[in-house]
Amino acid sequence: MTSRKQSETSDKEQGEQVQSSVYDFLYHDGRRIASFLAQFDSSGALTQITEGRHVEKATGDLSRLEGSASAMGLAKGLISSTADIRKRTQDDVMRVYDPTWANAREFLDLAEGAGLIQRDVSTASVGQLVLCQGSLTVKNLQLLTSIWSSPSAKKMMADGVKQNSVPPLGRNGQKDPNLRALHDAAVQAAKTMRNGLDLFMDLVPTFPHTVQATISGDEAVWCSLLPDGLTFDPSDITLKFSKHLPGTWSAIGILDALPDEQPDGDIKQVDYLSGAAMAKLDDAITPMIRMFLGRPYEAYGITPLLVFREIGAR
Repeated sequence: MTSRKQSETSDKEQGEQVQSSVYDFLYHDGRRIASFLAQFDSSGALTQITEGRHVEKATGDLSRLEGSASAMGLAKGLISSTADIRKRTQDDVMRVYDPTWANAREFLDLAEGAGLIQRDVSTASVGQLVLCQGSLTVKNLQLLTSIWSSPSAKKMMADGVKQNSVPPLGRNGQKDPNLRALHDAAVQAAKTMRNGLDLFMDLVPTFPHTVQATISGDEAVWCSLLPDGLTFDPSDITLKFSKHLPGTWSAIGILDALPDEQPDGDIKQVDYLSGAAMAKLDDAITPMIRMFLGRPYEAYGITPLLVFREIGAR
């Protein structure tokens, strides 16, 4: 007789589909993916799968029953009959599945089937889903939070600002009004950076230090990774690879930033708080925050939904 365990294993093997590859997810934004899946299914996003099965087994035995009977007008006597006595056992098999990772693959299939995924980020519009592939770099800026206050870090930053000083324009450049205007703007930007360095070094430990990823293929695509979506400890990557992960990686996300030709221009004066003082503070600090902690000017920016690589059988 086949045992229950053997029967369940056999049923499972027959119901499974052979996968030619699997996905190794490095990042997964489950809440956003659920919000998309809920728009494909009128019932909402799937949060749990429950599979049940009722198994009943019976064994039969023929037994003779004997007794006496009497009826009006009949003589007393013995009667006998054969009865089928059955022993029944019931087993309820219940499995509860977490559909988180099945939802990730389902989202990829549905988005691809609906034609929502753009594979060329350079031709995509802001707000579209894009799929980027290439080499992966992960930076864990959380490691810097305790380093900024050290004297050696401050000296290194100051030296870097000095190296970025604008060289003199020269006589030929002075004759060209366009070159002179560009040079004056660069000198002013360098001055603003030098003036804001001390303030920046005092404030930078309070800024959010995120885990960031860059997919480098035909274009560079930058994103920050939320802690809740990470499937790994960022320190592991730092210890094992420094920052460049080998292999080909994919990222799917919402395109929300295009490369900048140059840093943002002057910010208009603010009409609240201290007005001009707040505008100057913003002018001095915001470009440095972006430069050291944010998206590179030449890179695209996405809100990531999935970062993964495909693992196939060789």
